[in-house]
Amino acid sequence: MAKVPRNFRLLEELEKGEKGIGDGSCSYGLEDGDDIMMSNWNGTIIGPGHTVHENRIYSLKITCGNDYPNSPPKVQFLSRVNLPFVNQTNGEVHPDKIAVLSAWTRDKSIESVLVEIRSSAVPQQPSNTHANKHKALILGGGVAGIIATRTLHRQGINDFLIIEARDGLGGRLHSTAFAGNHTVELGANWIQGTQSGNGPINPILTLARKHGLKTQASNFYGSMKTFDKTGEEDYLEVFNTSVDAFEKLTIKSGERLERNLVDLTAKSTYDLLGYNPRDDHQRAAEYFNFDWEYAQTPAQSSSIATSKNSNFTYNPEAGGFSDDNLLSIDPRGFKWFIQQEARTFIRPRHLRLNTLVKTIRWSTKGVAAILEDGSSISAD
Repeated sequence: MAKVPRNFRLLEELEKGEKGIGDGSCSYGLEDGDDIMMSNWNGTIIGPGHTVHENRIYSLKITCGNDYPNSPPKVQFLSRVNLPFVNQTNGEVHPDKIAVLSAWTRDKSIESVLVEIRSSAVPQQPSNTHANKHKALILGGGVAGIIATRTLHRQGINDFLIIEARDGLGGRLHSTAFAGNHTVELGANWIQGTQSGNGPINPILTLARKHGLKTQASNFYGSMKTFDKTGEEDYLEVFNTSVDAFEKLTIKSGERLERNLVDLTAKSTYDLLGYNPRDDHQRAAEYFNFDWEYAQTPAQSSSIATSKNSNFTYNPEAGGFSDDNLLSIDPRGFKWFIQQEARTFIRPRHLRLNTLVKTIRWSTKGVAAILEDGSSISAD
């Protein structure tokens, strides 16, 4: 198999770096755009969550010698960092202490080096760090998992373990750095439904205020622009018709709930209301109002559950909060508030990060989570 010449290979890496790597936690580019040998590169790593490096931005210098990619690049931290594989005098990464460098092959890249360095910044958890048996297992470190854990803690149950596939807590609250020091949310972005008068308050808002999350009132439906395949195209009337149809769906489904009638799909309820999107604009409007919010189509969704979700969020008369929305604009990311709440009761022994659960088994004797590596952790 023919080997790709050095400069062609580095051009490929440059193009990929300019497009962005994964979730944006690592990035790289040429130090000097006029460097025709493409030898000197800048790299950036955002510290992994729930570690001492969380949200810190580290700058690195990567040098690709004349024998690259047959030989690994040299890597040096320009930012001060305390890691066991970094020389504390000059910031150089010890190649023999990072597998991607010590066992280098041509298929590795600048990206794979940065990604492994970042993952190596997460403290490794020896197999005996966590007992294999606990009172409770919490699968997933999102909002639901953390609040469930807090409930256990408040009941005096502290023999629990959170198993999380990512390298930090937050779940759908997941952000990345963009264009320097800007933060872009990759998941949830709004506190939907806040509080009406002295009525019930959204518990997410309570936590956001407690931990100083920066938000901005968001006129969600009053600041829309519509586009189609030709570019910007004003079909807001079609969009507003879709909004009205969704509101009628929640009312109709609420009536069925009160009368103990059988549930329907949201699509069937739309049909009963005479709402049947036919052209591209109508389908796009329905997608935005339904699929985008619920991550599935009306044909896949319970009409009554859709009504409950909407009413219990936005309608105070139905037990909801309000129809206000707050947009997270915090540079620390929307996840900040739940990570700070977790720190009040979760300790390192309670966490198993970067761990994927493949199967769950249960019986009258307890439950076991079977991990990707074939090992298992059990609980009562």
